[in-house]
Amino acid sequence: MPSKIPHGETRGWIVPIGGAENKENDRHILERFIRVSGGADADIVVIPTASRMHETGPRYEKLFQDLGAAHVTVMPATMRTIRMKPVM
Repeated sequence: MPSKIPHGETRGWIVPIGGAENKENDRHILERFIRVSGGADADIVVIPTASRMHETGPRYEKLFQDLGAAHVTVMPATMRTIRMKPVM
């Protein structure tokens, strides 16, 4: 069962985007992502978990901003090593 949403709030979404989408010439996927996320008012958090390249997060941040998203935050995946440790 999903967690309860506080009164007046809305549920957010996790939308995974693979790195193979066209980021340069045909940004259809990224444009749709922004549109369904609320357009210019969307709060977007980029969590580059599958990439080891440090520029991935900032690159997506700039791409989303260039496409009109005003609120873009990068959450570095520095917690990767902690996630991979077994829980005792």
